[in-house]
Formats: sequence, C-alpha cells, structure tokens
Amino acid sequence: MYSGEGSYVKGFFVKWLMTLAILWIVLTGIYNVPILSTLLISIVVTGIGYAADIFVMPFLGNPLAAAGDFVLSAVIIWVMGFFLFPVTDGLLLISIISSAVLALGELAFHRYMATSVFDQETNSEPWADNHPYFDYDRNLRAEFGEEFDMDEMRRAHEKREKIKEENEKEKP
Repeated sequence: MYSGEGSYVKGFFVKWLMTLAILWIVLTGIYNVPILSTLLISIVVTGIGYAADIFVMPFLGNPLAAAGDFVLSAVIIWVMGFFLFPVTDGLLLISIISSAVLALGELAFHRYMATSVFDQETNSEPWADNHPYFDYDRNLRAEFGEEFDMDEMRRAHEKREKIKEENEKEKP
C-alpha cells in the first residue's frame, strides 16, 4: 500500500546505502579509490538512478530496469572516474565491474520498491490515476477520435481542387 511521501524518501535512502556499500567494497576496497570519490559517485548514481526507478521501473519491470541501471551507473562511474580517480588505467573495466555488482543489488532493490513503495494491487502511486498511455493494469490505452466520412472528404478535396484550378486560370 502507498504509505505517503515518506516511503519515497525511505526508498531513496535504502538505495543510497546499498549503492554506497557496493561501491565502497568494489571501488575503495578493491581498486583503492578515495572514500570521498566513492561517496560522491554513490550520491550521483543514487540520485539519477532513483529518479529513473520511480518513472521507468513500474512500466518496464525489474529485469529491464536493472539493465538500464547497469548502463546508467557504468556511464556515470566511467565519466566521473576521469575526474575523481587518482589512476584512470582500466577505468572502463572498473566501471563495468562496479555496475554489474550494482545491477545485482538493483534486482533486490526493485523488489523492495514494488512491495514497499509502489502498491501493485491498487496502483495508488500519485501519478498512476491519470496516466495518459497506460491503464491500471499496465496495458496500453487506445485513443479514439471521430470517424471520417470518406465521401464527404472526397467531395471537399474535389471542391478544393476545382477552386485551385479556377484560381490558376484567372492568373495571367
């Protein structure tokens, strides 16, 4: 059940603690990255990744959202690593390994989000009630407009063509 705005804040801090713990072990523990760099990267990865989780994960599901988090965190760690890491040799490998471990953690975090932050039975997320493209069980909606009368459209087209021909005849 949706338990108010506090559940989103709690979810953010759960994700940040998970991200910080994983990056602390991988980056600081294995690759000797300074702890302040690891802390800064974890804040950026968490902020951008959590926003993506809130808006994307309910529609794509857990595996695709975790794959998206893998790519997102790999790019963030790789780019920030150029500015924050003392040695950038093997930076791509470091960012891929870190992101792979984070993606495994994201699989568990997304299950937590589905049960604690998003309410799957009633869809009581604040944005779900009036979503323009999805109904409550995540099926695409169809939009219906007025039906066209083809005979009327044909007559209107012929009339426009006739006026256009008359205007061309009047021009010298």
